[in-house]
Amino acid sequence: MKSQKKLYLFSILLAVFIILFTTQEGMALYYPTRPITLIVPYSPGGGSDVASKIVAQKISEFLGQPVVSEYKPGAAGAIGAAYVATAKPDGYTLGLGSDVAITLAPHQQKMPWTGPEDFTFIAQVGTLTNGLVVLPDSPLRTVKDMVEFARANPGKLSIATLGKGGAGDLSMEGLAKRENLKINLVPFPGAAPCTTALLGGHVMAVAAGFSGYNHLLKAKKVRLLAVQKETRMDEYPDVPTLKESGYGNLVADVYHVVIGPKNMDKGVVSKLAAAFKKGMENPAYVKANTDIAMHDSNFVFEDKLAAFMVQAYKQNGALIKELGMEVK
Repeated sequence: MKSQKKLYLFSILLAVFIILFTTQEGMALYYPTRPITLIVPYSPGGGSDVASKIVAQKISEFLGQPVVSEYKPGAAGAIGAAYVATAKPDGYTLGLGSDVAITLAPHQQKMPWTGPEDFTFIAQVGTLTNGLVVLPDSPLRTVKDMVEFARANPGKLSIATLGKGGAGDLSMEGLAKRENLKINLVPFPGAAPCTTALLGGHVMAVAAGFSGYNHLLKAKKVRLLAVQKETRMDEYPDVPTLKESGYGNLVADVYHVVIGPKNMDKGVVSKLAAAFKKGMENPAYVKANTDIAMHDSNFVFEDKLAAFMVQAYKQNGALIKELGMEVK
């Protein structure tokens, strides 16, 4: 009789354990129970890295567990995205990414993922504009000057980008294709290393996000030729867009997002989304974003963000096909 009672009690406890730790509600209730790894797909020390550390600290306070940055730079964020895509979907490996890297890279090269369906989308954490910058004393005063230089000197125009799959790289590849130019695109693992190469005289221009050089623009150590945006930036109203310069915008604003592997628990995703939303409301995070010209408009989360990424994937696929730059 006693053994039957023990077996009965054990069965009840086992049922409770199963309910708590295998259902969505139960998993979310006790998540997280250990540190979370945040994959940062750019080099340490850049503006995006600084902003990510601030928000990571705040969500750590909200969730009660540390959020530890792990750097996987390169290929315009595709290396970091690949690491996240192949991770276990338990909520303990997340990543920073961009709509451009996730939705462009599979169209241009073979990747460990085929599209947005291979990720879980948690939160948009900012909107970053890309620009085209040169040194203050560069003879290239306008985008037209740059195009004319490239036409007169095939292969001599060197431009630092974040590599294939990035907004800057695509815009310059598209420009070269449309204008029948031969240019030298030099890939770097982040916007900050791109700018370092420019300052060192290793490249003539940088086509990347403001996170790597906005502080240098303010100090007048680099000069902005154009912004890769539908409209001019409030911070730099005298600088034309690439489209205004006569060369079209291939990619506009870039959404920076928090991603996880596909098939993550929905309750865990909602808990993470709430934590990131709270972290992004922190004044220190807002200031860090302002410093790198990262804007916080149009924040979207979870299903709405996933729907946006699917649409971006289709649009970018059509653009890549139009330019003849798809994977053969």
